[in-house]
Amino acid sequence: MGRLVKQKLAGGLWGQPTIRRAEQVSRFTKLPARGAGRTATAGILTAAPTMVSRERVGTVMGLLQLRCTGHLLCALILLEAAGALALMLYALLWEAGNLVDLPYKRIGFYNFCLWNETAGELQCLEHNDLQVMGIGMLGIVLARVCVYTCLVFCIFYPIFVANVKCTEEAKGWKAILIMLIIKMIILSGGLGMFLLQTSQWIQPSDFTGGFLALVATQALLLLQIFTVTMYLSWVKNTHPR
Repeated sequence: MGRLVKQKLAGGLWGQPTIRRAEQVSRFTKLPARGAGRTATAGILTAAPTMVSRERVGTVMGLLQLRCTGHLLCALILLEAAGALALMLYALLWEAGNLVDLPYKRIGFYNFCLWNETAGELQCLEHNDLQVMGIGMLGIVLARVCVYTCLVFCIFYPIFVANVKCTEEAKGWKAILIMLIIKMIILSGGLGMFLLQTSQWIQPSDFTGGFLALVATQALLLLQIFTVTMYLSWVKNTHPR
């Protein structure tokens, strides 16, 4: 009897409830905690606003970058225009249009003076003397008109740029681009006609500050054409009409 009771207690009748209790305990331990589902849901809800906020920040940063690019290009256009105007004023007013200004030679749009050995000083030649030397006055006059017309364009150009900047219309910037091309053509044409008429009396080493200022003006005009082209494409992308 004692052995039978021991067997029943060890693995028989009393063993099954013990196993069932262990299974129930293991089942209860495998169940998730009550707050786990709520935490996961809260994580999903907080992740959505962060994604939206990141997208908004990216959009705002993109708009700020576009605006900064536009302001930078516009500032470059105005600085280049101011530089071209300063160079033109220096060459045509301060230097009086003289491309060669040396102690023994002075040649410009209004002066043609050569060294007179007998008198020992510069002698400025008249129109009749220039025609005798083979210099066509028509070419000189056309060169003068072209170069000084470019100066007039340079004076009023910043005002026109400021007016177009207020409207931000693509048509206005196209007009500015056309104006720059015209300025480039007439300045190059005027300078080329003058050098063609006077090349016989001018050596490359004779050129002084006036000529260098006009060449630098042409370089700035070319740079302005490039900058305005970039700004025009920016206007088309940001202000489509």
